[in-house]
Amino acid sequence: ILEGQPLKGMLNIGVRPSIEDNGQQTIEVHIFDLDRDLYGQHITLRLIEKIREEKKFDNFEQLKEQLEFDKAKCETLLA
Repeated sequence: ILEGQPLKGMLNIGVRPSIEDNGQQTIEVHIFDLDRDLYGQHITLRLIEKIREEKKFDNFEQLKEQLEFDKAKCETLLA
Protein backbone atom coordinates (compact mmCIF):
# COMPACT_ATOMS: atom_id res chain seq x y z
CA ILE A 1 0.00 0.00 0.00
CA LEU A 2 1.54 3.30 -1.11
CA GLU A 3 -0.07 6.62 -0.25
CA GLY A 4 -3.30 4.77 0.61
CA GLN A 5 -3.41 3.01 -2.76
CA PRO A 6 -3.24 -0.80 -2.87
CA LEU A 7 -0.73 -2.06 -5.43
CA LYS A 8 0.19 -5.55 -6.64
CA GLY A 9 3.66 -7.03 -6.66
CA MET A 10 5.96 -9.75 -5.45
CA LEU A 11 8.50 -9.92 -2.65
CA ASN A 12 11.68 -11.82 -1.84
CA ILE A 13 12.98 -12.25 1.67
CA GLY A 14 16.31 -14.05 1.62
CA VAL A 15 20.02 -13.97 0.94
CA ARG A 16 19.96 -13.57 -2.88
CA PRO A 17 22.28 -16.54 -3.54
CA SER A 18 22.32 -16.00 -7.33
CA ILE A 19 23.37 -12.33 -6.98
CA GLU A 20 25.83 -12.20 -4.08
CA ASP A 21 26.20 -15.17 -1.80
CA ASN A 22 27.35 -13.34 1.33
CA GLY A 23 24.60 -14.70 3.59
CA GLN A 24 23.13 -11.27 4.37
CA GLN A 25 19.33 -11.36 4.38
CA THR A 26 17.46 -8.72 2.38
CA ILE A 27 13.88 -7.81 1.53
CA GLU A 28 13.17 -6.85 -2.08
CA VAL A 29 9.80 -5.78 -3.46
CA HIS A 30 8.83 -5.56 -7.12
CA ILE A 31 5.61 -3.58 -7.58
CA PHE A 32 3.93 -4.38 -10.89
CA ASP A 33 3.17 -1.54 -13.32
CA LEU A 34 4.92 1.13 -11.27
CA ASP A 35 7.92 3.00 -12.62
CA ARG A 36 8.99 5.42 -9.93
CA ASP A 37 11.65 5.74 -7.25
CA LEU A 38 10.28 4.65 -3.87
CA TYR A 39 13.45 5.00 -1.79
CA GLY A 40 12.60 6.87 1.40
CA GLN A 41 8.85 6.30 0.94
CA HIS A 42 6.73 4.51 3.52
CA ILE A 43 5.00 1.43 2.10
CA THR A 44 2.89 -1.20 3.82
CA LEU A 45 3.34 -4.81 2.72
CA ARG A 46 0.61 -7.39 2.99
CA LEU A 47 1.89 -10.93 2.40
CA ILE A 48 -0.65 -13.17 0.67
CA GLU A 49 1.02 -16.48 -0.17
CA LYS A 50 4.50 -17.99 -0.38
CA ILE A 51 5.05 -19.32 -3.89
CA ARG A 52 8.47 -21.01 -3.61
CA GLU A 53 11.68 -21.41 -1.64
CA GLU A 54 14.74 -19.34 -2.47
CA LYS A 55 17.08 -21.06 -4.92
CA LYS A 56 20.53 -20.45 -6.40
CA PHE A 57 20.51 -20.36 -10.20
CA ASP A 58 23.50 -21.21 -12.40
CA ASN A 59 23.23 -17.99 -14.39
CA PHE A 60 21.23 -14.76 -14.65
CA GLU A 61 19.20 -16.03 -17.62
CA GLN A 62 17.79 -18.87 -15.49
CA LEU A 63 17.04 -16.39 -12.69
CA LYS A 64 15.30 -14.04 -15.11
CA GLU A 65 13.17 -16.88 -16.53
CA GLN A 66 12.16 -17.97 -13.02
CA LEU A 67 11.25 -14.41 -12.04
CA GLU A 68 8.98 -14.13 -15.10
CA PHE A 69 7.28 -17.39 -14.10
CA ASP A 70 6.98 -16.12 -10.50
CA LYS A 71 5.45 -12.85 -11.71
CA ALA A 72 2.84 -14.68 -13.79
CA LYS A 73 1.96 -16.86 -10.79
CA CYS A 74 1.67 -13.81 -8.52
CA GLU A 75 -0.52 -11.96 -11.02
CA THR A 76 -2.85 -14.97 -11.12
CA LEU A 77 -2.97 -15.16 -7.32
CA LEU A 78 -3.69 -11.44 -7.03
CA ALA A 79 -6.32 -11.27 -9.80
